Amino acid sequence: MFLAIIMTVFVQAAPFETWPDYSAPSKVPMKMEYKFDSLPLEGRHAKLNTGWSDDYWPSQKGSINRRWNAPGEPGFKLISPSKEKALQMSENEISQLSPSEKYDLYRGLYEYPLVNAVKGIATPRARDWSGICHGWAPA
Repeated sequence: MFLAIIMTVFVQAAPFETWPDYSAPSKVPMKMEYKFDSLPLEGRHAKLNTGWSDDYWPSQKGSINRRWNAPGEPGFKLISPSKEKALQMSENEISQLSPSEKYDLYRGLYEYPLVNAVKGIATPRARDWSGICHGWAPA
């Protein structure tokens, strides 16, 4: 009982937290509703084939180095296509690359700096909750 009273006093006395400037939802360039009671109870996406994926890019599966659209191992030990190979790939073959590979190709960086940076972060020994979670809530 004593603990319940202390917790009640603490929760009521705690000041409201605000978003730090660097991670505020207002940084996302779109109109957002901040009042829960104003949110709709139902909704539908205008384009059924678009939207966000439903993953947090787990570190223990290779994070954004994981080729989620292709059968195979998690995103470790990738052999990314050379410039010559990438330029000859079909749209379907490109769709099977990892997000980090696609980003490096988009930027014309055939040394794959993002892929290599992610290799230094992702590990099969990571906790199962570890991944790229931030960004999904505002999305």
